[in-house]
Amino acid sequence: AGAQMEVRATADVLTIDYTVGEAPDQWPNTEISFPTPVDISDALRLQFEVRLSVPEGRRLPERFLSVLLGNPWGASWQQDMLPNAPKPGEWTAEELDLLQFQPELASSVARLQFFVWNRDYHTAGFQPGERVTIEIRGGLLTGSRAQRAARVFSRPSLQTVLGLSLLHICRCRRSTLCDSLWSPYHVKKTNNATST
Repeated sequence: AGAQMEVRATADVLTIDYTVGEAPDQWPNTEISFPTPVDISDALRLQFEVRLSVPEGRRLPERFLSVLLGNPWGASWQQDMLPNAPKPGEWTAEELDLLQFQPELASSVARLQFFVWNRDYHTAGFQPGERVTIEIRGGLLTGSRAQRAARVFSRPSLQTVLGLSLLHICRCRRSTLCDSLWSPYHVKKTNNATST
């Protein structure tokens, strides 16, 4: 069976249910699309919190969750490993270092994607069909040159995303999306398959 991701969202928390796939080389993902690109070039860090629930006796792989930011024209940047290893069941603060983010992308962010490396969960001992629940909350742009902080996952903006059906749920062969498969105004849902 292929790796799968199902997503639920409230105004405060994005919940991802990841089912470990049988074939190792799969990258199930979920993505939030912004109809109007967001300029984050003034910020130094993107901070958020994650909480994971795993089957009893399982230990998370080091690369338990990866993050990708992309612009409307298909260019993207990703961080494969988050800095802090979470303990299952506990909220853990994470951050992306935006100094590594290309300026031309930072000025026009249209999608925020979370994905996992199915092979890493295999290596960590997870069995096909086992489920991992990943919760994500918060979302602050911090350390800006203007010394300001802005909410990314603020209550109104996420409600707007959900109300307009802009939560973009994807399961792709690759860790990045094909340009032809992505549109900021649609919800796409495809099954993950083994890469070739």
